[in-house]
Amino acid sequence: ARGALVIVVSDGLERGGPEALVASMQRLSALAWSVLWLSPLAADPAYRPETGAMQAILPLLDRLGDGSAPPAIASEILDFRKGSR
Repeated sequence: ARGALVIVVSDGLERGGPEALVASMQRLSALAWSVLWLSPLAADPAYRPETGAMQAILPLLDRLGDGSAPPAIASEILDFRKGSR
């Protein structure tokens, strides 16, 4: 069995190439039970993860959600828990 639920709160607007982020997320997703990426940008319904880094890691995420404020983060975690992946 894999480990813990990992929650990353980041806008995903990395500088430079996506290689380091992709390598880190590949390792993390292999070790974690589940990975949630919560972005403050995702509060906007028009948000699309279009950076090279975000496009590269999307397949490694179990959920991309709203990380704009503590209530939004709590809601994402509770909703994820209800869905159990």
